[in-house]
Amino acid sequence: MSVNSSDHHHSQTDHARMLSHSQLCDGLIASAIIPIINTANVADFQTRLISSVIGGVIVVITGLTQLEKYQENWILYRTNSELLKKEKYFFENNVGEYSNLDEEERNKLLVERVESIVSAETSRYFILHQPKKAQQE
Repeated sequence: MSVNSSDHHHSQTDHARMLSHSQLCDGLIASAIIPIINTANVADFQTRLISSVIGGVIVVITGLTQLEKYQENWILYRTNSELLKKEKYFFENNVGEYSNLDEEERNKLLVERVESIVSAETSRYFILHQPKKAQQE
């Protein structure tokens, strides 16, 4: 396993953050436009239709954001990206648990630590995306 394996997590972090922020901003802008359209003096059929379409877009954006859990994914990816960066820094600079170890032991420890981080991330991802169980009464 390469020390540069954190690059994958960094790109996942950026992608999830972009989707989360993009959809949130789109929804906020669309929400802000609706009252402006409805209070304008041009309250004809076309204006009401546009306002209704914007309202529908907001519902879809909000639903997709919640369904795909972009915000939660971004936080998860960002956390793991930072953990992997820290591990890479410690490994490359021979500090922390990597100090006073020979090359083979350092490499072995790196693999174990990276695998542990990735495994924990995978578990948290599946827990996050697991459908909610029906409430038992």
